[in-house]
Amino acid sequence: MEQTMSDPVVDLLEKVEPLPTAPMILPKLLSALSDPDVDLDEIVLLVAQDPAMAATVLRLCNSAYFADSSPTAELRQAVARVGLYNVYRLVVTACGQSVLSIAQPGWGVEVHDFWKHSVLTGLAAEVLATECGEMGGPMFTAGLLHDFGKLLLASAFETDYGRVSSQAAGDPGKLVEMERISFLVDHAQLGGELLKRWNFPIEVEAAVRWHHSPEVGDGSNLSASIITVADTVAHLIQSSQGSTCAAEATIPGLDRACKRVGFSPAEFQSYVERMREMVTVVDAISQLAA
Repeated sequence: MEQTMSDPVVDLLEKVEPLPTAPMILPKLLSALSDPDVDLDEIVLLVAQDPAMAATVLRLCNSAYFADSSPTAELRQAVARVGLYNVYRLVVTACGQSVLSIAQPGWGVEVHDFWKHSVLTGLAAEVLATECGEMGGPMFTAGLLHDFGKLLLASAFETDYGRVSSQAAGDPGKLVEMERISFLVDHAQLGGELLKRWNFPIEVEAAVRWHHSPEVGDGSNLSASIITVADTVAHLIQSSQGSTCAAEATIPGLDRACKRVGFSPAEFQSYVERMREMVTVVDAISQLAA
C-alpha cells in the first residue's frame, strides 16, 4: 500500500488541546465591512448574535476612551456612536485576547509583551496597508493574529517551547530557525493553518503564514510583506521600551518586504517614528478589550 507523507503543520495542530475555537463573527464582519454599501443594522445584527461580544461593544462605547455623551444600553446606538470600523477593531481584539489564556508560565510566551506586540503590529499593518492602497481591516487582523502560532506551539510543547524561546533571546529570526529545527514547523506556518481552518480570507491567512518568508506567497506577497515590515517595527519600538525583544533583531525577509511596499531606508525609519507616536493608542485598545 502506498504511504502518504504526513503534514507536520496539520499533525501539530492535532496535538493542541483544546484547539482555539473559530471566532465565527470575524470573517462575517470583515466581509460586511468590505462592502461600501454595508448597512448599520447588518453590523448590529452580527454583533448581537454573540451576547458576550455585544456586552463588550457596549462597554467600549461607555468607556472613557469613547464616551463623550451619556451612557447607552442600546447596541445600535453604541455601534453608531463608536463607528463600524472601531467596532470591528474591538471585536478582532477581544477575539484575539480570548486565546491568550492557553499560554502558561514557563511556556515561552510572556503574555503582556506578546499582547502589546500583537496590537502594535496590527495597527502598524493597518496604517501601512492603507498607504499601499489596500484595505486596512484585513491587515489589522493579520497583524494582531500574526504570532498566534506561538501560543499553539507553547500549548503543544509546553516547557520545551519555553526552552527554545529562551534560547532565541528575543531574536525573531533565530526563533523561527529553532522552531523549525525543534518542532519541524514554525509559528507563522502554524498560525496560517489555524486561520485557514477558521475560514479567514486568503490574504489574511497568507499574510500570517508567510510573514517570515514574504517572498514565497503566491500572489499574496504584498500582504505578507506588510506584516513583515509591521512586525519588525513593533519589535524595534518594544525593544526601545525595555521589552524582551532583542534591540538588534529584524524579521527575516525585511529588505525584500521593504522593497515590495516601496520603502527606502529613510522611509522605513520615518514609518518607525510615526508608529512610536501610536503607542498610547495601542495601550488604549489593549485595555479596552481586557
